Amino acid sequence: MAECQCSHTINHRPQERLNGLAPITVMTGLPAENLLDEIFRCPYQEFGTVRMDKSHVKTATAELQRALSEMHKDVTLTSDKLRQLKAGLKNMKRKEPNFTVGDFVLVGHPEPSKSSGQKLFVKWTGPFRITNTEAHYIFEVENIIDSSKKWVHGDRIRFYSDQSLNLVKEIRQQFAHDAERYQIEQLLDCRRIL
Repeated sequence: MAECQCSHTINHRPQERLNGLAPITVMTGLPAENLLDEIFRCPYQEFGTVRMDKSHVKTATAELQRALSEMHKDVTLTSDKLRQLKAGLKNMKRKEPNFTVGDFVLVGHPEPSKSSGQKLFVKWTGPFRITNTEAHYIFEVENIIDSSKKWVHGDRIRFYSDQSLNLVKEIRQQFAHDAERYQIEQLLDCRRIL
């Protein structure tokens, strides 16, 4: 019962993104209601009936369709303005990547969090060398160990060092060791603990 009342309240509450109208009004043309109105309604109020002919119903329906169409136009304009405003604010905070070909960078790989129920976290690996760019936001990076290449978005790249990184044999071995992964071939003498 509480969930039904909650849905009713949400659907009948005016919202800014709907140009100050309630979802029920936007979708059906019905006025928004307040559940408390039934509690405070005058018990002596009479309900009347009005007989309508077909032409009156047809005229009222056409008027309702016109009113809904106008209301939907207003809601769409308001929603588009809010969406553009939010997109503009998001882009204002965004810094354009300033990487160039030859830079050494770290690349972020999303991985599941160690604790359950949390979002992914980014594990930074590398270094990689930038070998190409596309539209100033997409970069081709080369693995300095095996020379494999892949395209990465600029939001997932961080500077590692400048172009003067001295790639001696020891550094390459350390990077290879850090990036190494292990695969289990066979489990021996295991038991299941409940």
